[in-house]
Order: sequence, then C-alpha cells, then structure tokens
Amino acid sequence: MSTKVFLLAAFFFSHIFTGVHLSKPCPKQCSCHSSWLRGVSSVVVDCSKRGLTSIPTKGVSRYVTSLYLYKNFIASIHPQAFRGLRRLKELSLHSNQLSVIENGTFAGLRRLDRLYLFTNLLQGINNGVFQGLANLKTLYLHENLLRSIPPQSFKELKKLNLLTLHRNHIQVLHTGSMEGLHSVTSIFLHQNKIRKVENNAFAGCKNVVKLQLGINQLSNITKEMFIGLESLKEL
Repeated sequence: MSTKVFLLAAFFFSHIFTGVHLSKPCPKQCSCHSSWLRGVSSVVVDCSKRGLTSIPTKGVSRYVTSLYLYKNFIASIHPQAFRGLRRLKELSLHSNQLSVIENGTFAGLRRLDRLYLFTNLLQGINNGVFQGLANLKTLYLHENLLRSIPPQSFKELKKLNLLTLHRNHIQVLHTGSMEGLHSVTSIFLHQNKIRKVENNAFAGCKNVVKLQLGINQLSNITKEMFIGLESLKEL
C-alpha cells in the first residue's frame, strides 16, 4: 500500500469512527469529544466542575474511554451508574463528597486502568468494592476518612501498580490488608495515624519497591511488619 493510499485510508477511518462516537448524545451538563490517533480511538466525557450532585446516566456514550466527574458535589453512586461502559479506561471521581461506595459499583469496567477517588469522605472499604477491576493499574484513595483497611480489600486488583492511601485516618494495618497486591510497586501510607502494623499485613507484596510510612504513630518497628516485601528499596 502506497503512503498516499495509507494516509487517505487513515483519514477516512478516523472520520468514520469519530463520527460514530460524536453521533452519540452527550449529557447536557457535560462536554464531549473524540479522537483517533495511531489506530486508537478515545472518547472523553468531561462532567467536571459542573456543580453536579449525581452522576449523569443518560447520554453517556458506550464508547467512552475517559469519564471526568471530579470537583462536583456527588455524595453517592447509583449501582448502575457505569453499566455498559465496557471501554472505559479512566474514571475520575476525586474532590467530591463520596462517603460510601457500594459493592459491585465498578463491576463490568474490565478495561479500567486508572481510578481517582482521592479527596472525598470515604470512611471504609468493603471487600467487594473493586470487584471486576482486574486490569486496574493505579488507584488513588488519599485524603479521605479511611480508618482501617479490612483484609482482602484489594484482592481483585491483580495488576495494580500504584496505591495511594496517605492522609487518611488509618490506625492499624491488619494481617492481610494488602493481600492480592502482587504487582504493586509503590504504596503510600504516610500521614495517617498508624500505631500498629500486624504481621503479614504486606504478605504477597513481593514487588513493592517503595513504601511510604512516615508521619504516623508507630512506636515499635519490627522486621515481622515487613514480611512479604521482598523487593523493598525505599522506606
């Protein structure tokens, strides 16, 4: 195929796919745009800074790859809010008023790799909250009101690389709190109220290179606290 023919074909298909995406309705409170670059399509739905109290469920394209809902006044998420968004890769819900997220809320978002939940009012994490997020790479949970991390909270996140939990109110890291985080390389837990790390809290976290535990209330540090951290280089 000649260069000219290839460019014409690329132009043609980019307009076809862009047209398909843009032909879908856009929530009236949001702005939407799509693009086609190097054979990869992206559809962005931006609902940030709109004064929203709930997540728009009508008009969101099923082709959406990035959904921005940050800096609103959203206090809860309807269990079906993200139903059908199977191509979603990035979901930003930070800087809202979320206090609880129901189990299964993100089920079906199998392509999601970035989830932003920082600067909310989350007080706890249920074991099923992250169900279905098998491809998630980064999870931002800092600046919430979390007091504890129940065992197996992150067991679904087999491919997670980065976990931020700093600036919460965590007091104890229980045995199994970080269970399942086999791929994580960085965990941020600084600026909490951690006074105790139980044995095997980090069991299975063999790829963690960086662990931030500064500015906490630990009075006694033992080697048993770090069981499982085989690759740790920075503490």
